[in-house]
Amino acid sequence: MAVTDLGPNDAWLDDVDRMVAEGISSFKIFMAYPNVLMVDDRTIYKLMERTKQLGALVCVHAENGTVIDAIVQEALAAGNTRSALPCAYSPTTAEAEAVHRVVAISELAGGARSHRPRLLRRGHAPKSRPARDRGLPVQGETCTQYLVLSSKMTWASPDSKMRSTFSLRRCARRRIRLRCGRL
Repeated sequence: MAVTDLGPNDAWLDDVDRMVAEGISSFKIFMAYPNVLMVDDRTIYKLMERTKQLGALVCVHAENGTVIDAIVQEALAAGNTRSALPCAYSPTTAEAEAVHRVVAISELAGGARSHRPRLLRRGHAPKSRPARDRGLPVQGETCTQYLVLSSKMTWASPDSKMRSTFSLRRCARRRIRLRCGRL
């Protein structure tokens, strides 16, 4: 179940209780896509507090959406509209900061369970490992395309309407991390 808002005076938190009672065990939130899906830190905290009480899981799309939006706007203002740019629009640091923030909010909410899908960036593991070592139930996973695709692949011509929506990393770094068992 995706959560984008808790309603006036957090009234919809009671709906979370009902949904869990009906069998829904996880809730998806986005820290990206301002004015569309992005939730603020207060919403993350309140949802995590409630899901902690209920034993439910919060799945988090962890990227600093506000900063990424500013980077995109700057690139567009500079006339940079090439289809290969999504990698540059979503720097590793924007994900690492958001992962750190969601781990901290999970801890503040009493150790709420959280899961971050589609991660492969270097900044993720250093934020989650110490949290798990402290007993926090935080986890993350990658996607298959991060393991087999690279930034050296050409998706389309610069004027194409088609583009990759995920950030591909350099081949050499990915191979080294896979050999060492570290994503």
